[in-house]
Amino acid sequence: MKHIILAIALLAIFVSPVSAMNWQTETVDDASSYCPYAGPNTGKYTSLAFDPSDNPAISYLYYNSHELKFTHYNNSSWEIETVDDAGQVGLYTSLEFDHSGNPAISYYDWLNGSLKFTYYNNSSWETETVDNAGLVGLHTSLAFDSSGNPAISYYDAYRYNTSLKFAYYNGGIWETETVDNIGDVGIYTSLAFDPSDNPAISYYDFNTSKDLKFAHYNGANWEIETVDSRLNVGMGTSLCYDPSGDPAISYFDLTNKDLKFAHYNGAYWETETVGNAPGLYFDEDEYTYGGDLTSLAFDASGNPAISYNDVNNDDLKFAYYNGANWEIETVDSTNDVGRYASLCFDSSGNAGISYYDYTNSNNAFLKFAFSMTGTLPVNSSVPDAWVYVDGINRSVQANTTLYLWPGTYNITVVKQDYETPAIQTVNVTEGANPEIDFIPEPAPPVAGFVVNTTSVTATQDVAFTDHSTGLISSWLWDFSDGTTSTDQNPTHNYTTTGTYNISLILTNPSGSSTRVRTSYITIVDAPVAGFSANVTSGTVPLSVGFTDSSTNDPTAWSWDLGDGNTSTDQNPNHTYSAVGTYNVSLNASNAQGSNIITRTAYITVSAVSTESSDQGSSSSSHRVSVSSSQEPDIVISTDTSLMRVSGSTAIEFDLSDGDGPVLGIGFDAEEDEGLVVTKVQVLNGTPDDVPVPGGNVYSVMSIDVGAEGTISNDNAENIMIRFKVSREWINENNIDPDTISLMHFYEGEWQELPTDLESEDVDFLYFTAETSDFSLFSIVADTASEGVSEESIQAEETASIGSEEEQTDEASTEDTKSTPGFGALVGVGFVSLAMLVIRKRK
Repeated sequence: MKHIILAIALLAIFVSPVSAMNWQTETVDDASSYCPYAGPNTGKYTSLAFDPSDNPAISYLYYNSHELKFTHYNNSSWEIETVDDAGQVGLYTSLEFDHSGNPAISYYDWLNGSLKFTYYNNSSWETETVDNAGLVGLHTSLAFDSSGNPAISYYDAYRYNTSLKFAYYNGGIWETETVDNIGDVGIYTSLAFDPSDNPAISYYDFNTSKDLKFAHYNGANWEIETVDSRLNVGMGTSLCYDPSGDPAISYFDLTNKDLKFAHYNGAYWETETVGNAPGLYFDEDEYTYGGDLTSLAFDASGNPAISYNDVNNDDLKFAYYNGANWEIETVDSTNDVGRYASLCFDSSGNAGISYYDYTNSNNAFLKFAFSMTGTLPVNSSVPDAWVYVDGINRSVQANTTLYLWPGTYNITVVKQDYETPAIQTVNVTEGANPEIDFIPEPAPPVAGFVVNTTSVTATQDVAFTDHSTGLISSWLWDFSDGTTSTDQNPTHNYTTTGTYNISLILTNPSGSSTRVRTSYITIVDAPVAGFSANVTSGTVPLSVGFTDSSTNDPTAWSWDLGDGNTSTDQNPNHTYSAVGTYNVSLNASNAQGSNIITRTAYITVSAVSTESSDQGSSSSSHRVSVSSSQEPDIVISTDTSLMRVSGSTAIEFDLSDGDGPVLGIGFDAEEDEGLVVTKVQVLNGTPDDVPVPGGNVYSVMSIDVGAEGTISNDNAENIMIRFKVSREWINENNIDPDTISLMHFYEGEWQELPTDLESEDVDFLYFTAETSDFSLFSIVADTASEGVSEESIQAEETASIGSEEEQTDEASTEDTKSTPGFGALVGVGFVSLAMLVIRKRK
């Protein structure tokens, strides 16, 4: 290709550098050597391709005699020959080199109305007719598949057909088929093979909707889609596949007088306006729009470029995408030039354009424009760094050569985990340019890690996984038990129970980073067995729910329930069907060992009696059976408690082991009521005849103590309901805790009950509310303002710290709660607390 530049320099009379890209132009064929007529006309329907040696070749029409011509640059000059002069041939030429490096041309035989194909066999041209079924062969486009077989897309102009057709050489004969025949379709065809070797064609739908269309063969049939339908678009199409294997099309928008570009992004077509390119030239000789075709190609950097004719100014233009936007150059502006432009890049990224000069209608000729790029080696001391030119990632990595048009550029390299080096400003000239070097420095690392578990038993391994970012030279782990590690992903074994902090220190040449996780690993020992029951005494049959409270992570449980029954559930439920007193034992075990706890005379089952009962005893059961007082489909759960209510007695129904938010109901009874069942039903909404309470609703409940009217202000005093609200609900709904209250549905409306905060721990806030009787209740609250929310969060964090300190004391009372009479004591304490709250409020 260097020879052609030298030859162009010698032909000074034809040379004309016309733009910032330093385009060189020359006349290739003016027909002076072979035209016997005055006013020769040659160079229409040009098609450009580079041979394997990067020398340009052009097919075109010698109009005076309607001959197909071929010219090839031989490293010093252009050689011109006639390929076919049988009749009137040579229109709509398309040139490609086959896999052997020999040229082939598809073209239209105007006299016979047929599609023809010719190829050079190393000594002469061989020509054959591909399709002669009427006026076929206009707007040909030639391409070779990966096996070296030629294929041609073309337009069937016969008035009953007006369709897009496709011809393919199968190794023995040409096969032809119609791709699209809906209306007048198929002019301006452009053919390319996708990476899977399936053909695709861009073309113009002229008569039906005047749209740009795209046909793709999927291996079984043709799929057709509309790419752009913005009113009269799609003339002058040119199709190429980008380096990623996605199709792209250049074309004209005749309505808006624009040059456009469509690109498939893997999911859909994206279209954009490249520049203004007003009008198309109507060639009356060929009875079709002809001279103003676009030609699309991708440069050595994978960016698209388009050559086209600016009809308003009669100029040859070149548009190329620089990675961020389109830039447009005027290649040749010497009067009426640029029709039938054909663009191609050689293997070095240099651009060539063949085109038709119609400045003098009595002496029209073929021209060629060429522009060399500059080569710029960009090196980086670290591999795989991306090269950025003027702030744009050129999608190439350093330690390679950039192909850039002459000009001034700001260049740097970028790699993850490295600082970006200083930008270098480079003036690129044609040909080879001095290399530039970059030395990126590592960015400081950022430490981070995770573990496979944060709670294990002694002698079990803990696996630490480094999740740090950045370039890392060294790791230093401190396990807080006197040991360290320099492995990236160490495994450590703790031998002593306790809670441990973990720290990781990273270093690299640019600095260090430390990550500390406080109280991150907890090492436990063999289990310490413990359990409780939701009820420890009652009448036969007595249903009891046992809850495991063992510590140190047991993995197996063995219960002896005292009546000959056993269980291996963690939290079994059991029904005692005989009167008696029962011992209960639990053996909790894990890999570290086991521990047994036995509670003697823990469960007492008595016969049903309506005459006498310990007024302090309570029997609770938790069922999902539904009371007849509410519709079954709105009941979530039901909790009940049975007690004898005697006059002049403080009564406490204990519901703390239930599923709902109600923990207890207490009052001072004035009369004997006998055995009374308290029932709390948690509902999934209000009944149909009850409105929804205002505010944020935490729970809706139906509470009954005995039959309707059994307990009310008429026969009891200080009727108190104790309930809890979870912190999780408060935080998720941005609740102001000071607004939490218990509502009572009374006399057809929701009424707010006096409600006081009793206490709080890590998980719940505990409240008491006073009521006059029982029916429907709801727990509601208001959303907090931003300021209140932040204060609430701070208060919760303070409460959380305090509650953790109290957990040890709570655990120490576990056995005390299980002693006989403890429930009664809790009830008396609760009523006393309620009285204090009431007096305080009064």
